[in-house]
Amino acid sequence: ATSNIQNNNILYVGKVDSTAQAKGLDQFLSFVVNNFQDKNLKITIVGDGDLVENYRKKYLLDSNCNIDFKGRLDSNELSKEYQNASLLVVPSIMEEGFGMVIIE
Repeated sequence: ATSNIQNNNILYVGKVDSTAQAKGLDQFLSFVVNNFQDKNLKITIVGDGDLVENYRKKYLLDSNCNIDFKGRLDSNELSKEYQNASLLVVPSIMEEGFGMVIIE
């Protein structure tokens, strides 16, 4: 297997809606945008919900980072995203049960 450590691709998989704010995506994106201004850093967001457009407007306009909102993916596409990622983030800000993202 090839190492993807050098590709600078950070992956988030989860809901992007107001019922899932405990997932910590807003805080994670805010941290990245405010601390990393690097077009070589790619953030891939997989998931859908009512906050996708808000996050697109909020973070794409003010960011020098490469943030890609993919929406919901089928299992084959999701598997490719996991393979292409150098890092998976699970930025939960509240205690959660055992999440499916970790299993996948």
